[in-house]
Amino acid sequence: MTSILESVIYSKIPNFPNYELCSTGQILNLTSLKILKPTLKDNGYYSVHLLRKENDKTIRKNCYIHRLLGSCFLQNPDAKPIIDHINRKRTDNRLSNLRYATYSENSSNSNPRKNRKDNLFKNVMDYGNRFRLVIIKEGMRIIDKSFLKKKYCLEQVKGIRNNILRDNNIPIVD
Repeated sequence: MTSILESVIYSKIPNFPNYELCSTGQILNLTSLKILKPTLKDNGYYSVHLLRKENDKTIRKNCYIHRLLGSCFLQNPDAKPIIDHINRKRTDNRLSNLRYATYSENSSNSNPRKNRKDNLFKNVMDYGNRFRLVIIKEGMRIIDKSFLKKKYCLEQVKGIRNNILRDNNIPIVD
């Protein structure tokens, strides 16, 4: 098996002169000579906090690693607005996995939602590690709850359904 090694390139980060970005995604603080440890956000992307001085004020900015890599190392001749992960894995920040894309291209490359056709209940949304119950009546969101386990979410749905059936004198059949 042959492994292909990408060459490692370093670049200054625009608007942050005290930091240098490696093409592997590591960020070096040039003042302290330490590599920053990225944080995995709830949305699944890695980010770091960068500091800069502006008019005697210290400005702290949260920056996503994939966006920094795109701005420093990727060409964008068509001026596309966002960075897309080609393999859909938000934690995979290899340059070969990143590309500039339009919102439409990014959307068509996203994972299909699991909640509509696969689930027994159309109001239950599966987010992988959480389940969410949303019920909208006459344009108003009347229930919006999040659960760690699908079992609890489905129990809530059955309970709500049974209450509606009971209130309208419809026999409950399970």
